Amino acid sequence: MLISVVLVAVTSIVSQTVSGYVFSADSRKPLVGSLVSIFAGDSLTAIGETNKDGLFLLATPDNGINSLVVTAMGYKDYEMDFRPDTISQTMRLYLNKDSKEINLSEIIVTADRSKSVKRTANGQIFYLSSKAKKLSNPFMAMQEIPLLKSDHVNSTISLIGDKKTLVLINGNPMAKVDPILPKNIESVEVINVVPARYLQEGYEGIINIKLKPDAAPYLWIQGATRHDIPLGHGLGVGYFEIGNTKYSLFGRASADYTLHRDINSSIYRENSGYSQNYSSSQRTNSHHQVGELLFKWSPGPKDFFAVDVQFDHDKSKGREHGAGEFTESVPKSYSFNGNNHNKGTILTSSAYYKHDFAPANTVEIKGFFNHNGNNLDSYRDELLGERPESSILIFKNSRNSGNLDIDYSKSFESGKSMSLGSHTTGQFDKIDQISSGYPIFRHRQINEYLFGSLSGMFKKIYYMASAGIEMIWLKAGNVNNSYVRPRASLSGTWSINQNNSFLLGYTLSNQSPEIAKLNPYDTSTDPLIVESGNPYLTPQTTHKVTAEYTFNRGNLYLTPSVRFYAVTDVIEPGGYTENGIYHSLYVNAGRNTALSYSAYLYYNLGFGSIGVGTSYIDNYYEGCPARGSFSAGIDFNARVNKFTFNAGINFNSRRVSPTSITKYYRPEYAQLQVTYNFTPDFYISMALQDATGEYRNRTTVNNGSYRSIITSRFDYRNMRPWILLRYTFRKNQHKKMNLNNNILQTKEKGINLKE
Repeated sequence: MLISVVLVAVTSIVSQTVSGYVFSADSRKPLVGSLVSIFAGDSLTAIGETNKDGLFLLATPDNGINSLVVTAMGYKDYEMDFRPDTISQTMRLYLNKDSKEINLSEIIVTADRSKSVKRTANGQIFYLSSKAKKLSNPFMAMQEIPLLKSDHVNSTISLIGDKKTLVLINGNPMAKVDPILPKNIESVEVINVVPARYLQEGYEGIINIKLKPDAAPYLWIQGATRHDIPLGHGLGVGYFEIGNTKYSLFGRASADYTLHRDINSSIYRENSGYSQNYSSSQRTNSHHQVGELLFKWSPGPKDFFAVDVQFDHDKSKGREHGAGEFTESVPKSYSFNGNNHNKGTILTSSAYYKHDFAPANTVEIKGFFNHNGNNLDSYRDELLGERPESSILIFKNSRNSGNLDIDYSKSFESGKSMSLGSHTTGQFDKIDQISSGYPIFRHRQINEYLFGSLSGMFKKIYYMASAGIEMIWLKAGNVNNSYVRPRASLSGTWSINQNNSFLLGYTLSNQSPEIAKLNPYDTSTDPLIVESGNPYLTPQTTHKVTAEYTFNRGNLYLTPSVRFYAVTDVIEPGGYTENGIYHSLYVNAGRNTALSYSAYLYYNLGFGSIGVGTSYIDNYYEGCPARGSFSAGIDFNARVNKFTFNAGINFNSRRVSPTSITKYYRPEYAQLQVTYNFTPDFYISMALQDATGEYRNRTTVNNGSYRSIITSRFDYRNMRPWILLRYTFRKNQHKKMNLNNNILQTKEKGINLKE
């Protein structure tokens, strides 16, 4: 009987044999049937399985650096680089159980791993090509992953379709992706059916970047600056990280500005007894600063600690003027001038602790405390015929909030994995409208969310079932509301073969209204319009069913899908007229169902990629006829020597609600971009934004006797170039502690009455 089953095709000259034993690090027992592969770049040169003693024996070419990959169900993949001519004895390899997630997909090996797609219960796993791994920028590298929108200039990554996306690193919420070297990315998982753990925060998709062990740098410094030409929007950022295998300090500082954000509008509105027709011009200038320090400590292999402090400050100044005609019984001249100041500050402190009872048995504890404030001042002078009128609004608002998250996960030798958790949050808001002398509006909300999840496999079906229940105690002014709301997420993937799969998923989520939608005080200085929230709002409930087919072969990836939504107690803009004044507020507007059809096609060109997506959705609001909208987008990127070319366009025909329709006349995004790398870590990027011309839209509102039509031209969103410089320095990347900047992403977004 052969010592090992060898299934390998090697290059023409074989001069070295690699052998080794594979054991479980936990039990020290041999791992029978583990798959052992050797790659030269992305080319498979040898493959085999371990025998009953855990032994493998592979012949490999004697040239250059190779990669040895060991895969075993229920264990973390083991990967090492080596030169065949330096291996002189039998190795002993120990695999750790996967404490975060068990890869329940069938094992797929092709000549190029970047062309393989692994299926999971609620998503898919992709791999980078050897070309991408040689890059220095992780966002450039991930542009070849289907379903992703990866922007290397703004250092952002999300799912296509404008989904609210959570980015994880090794299963934990991220703080910065930038320090990661592409060669240290083991895989990128795209999750389309979100587990119950993340439904509380309203996420629609997850990107989980899995890193090889010890994949972060010992010393990492990065700086960048970006500016429009002529000046319009600009930023400057700086990051650093320094440490060793026990300690690490990460810091960041950034500042950005916007100048002359001009919007010109033509406005017609009518209500009982009057009509208005006028033009207005708005200009906004703003600036924003962020600072952060994150300290991490790893006293031993089973324990990790971290503390973090963050500062976020933004300030904007705007002015508006307009002129036209106001008609009651006879037309009168009409004009106004107004300005506003909005200033917000967020201070956040947080702590984190993680303990591994065993490689597949982990508990994580995170605690946050946030204090922030917001000041909003608005002034307006009007002249109606010969009659002057002035109004002023001054708000001084504050918020204290915090949360405590406890998460436990365990994996079993059978291939199943389980997680349990408790997320407790508290939010205490104070809204003080100083100008009117109203009593302080206080908002208090306490949430307790308990959830659990189980995943496993049955033949070719991979499944995930998770559920949670949230208890909400809410007091908005004198209105008390308490709720018990369930959340659930179920999904299954039928892996027909390595090129075809079918996913069916269901999610049940509930979202509580934000403070801006609960605030009862007027935030408008227009005497004919009252804009406020509604303290009587209740959470809206969403049911979503997803059916998705995926085909991939070679360079081609195709996924058509159908989604059905049913939303009850929909939180939508509404309003009513009283004494000729329109009161705009939010209401629970009954029921909304929607059916969407979408398709996404991706092709890897070798030197780049192209992705095309399109979707159509029909919305059925209670008491309204069907309202449809269409969207489409295309993204292209190519790398030629030291140049990278990017082009993208995304267009949405319109956005609808029960009382309004917004029609878009230009793409939301249209950009042409070229990047030149002086070195792998230093590049310049130039782009032409809004390449299709000035962005415009029209919003029509019909609600009872009130009707308005607003046509807006966004002058600042016109064909305008920008330029960016980014430099990164790395040193001793192998000496970094095995805990990345992925642990303390605050959930606090700040209190703001102007959404």
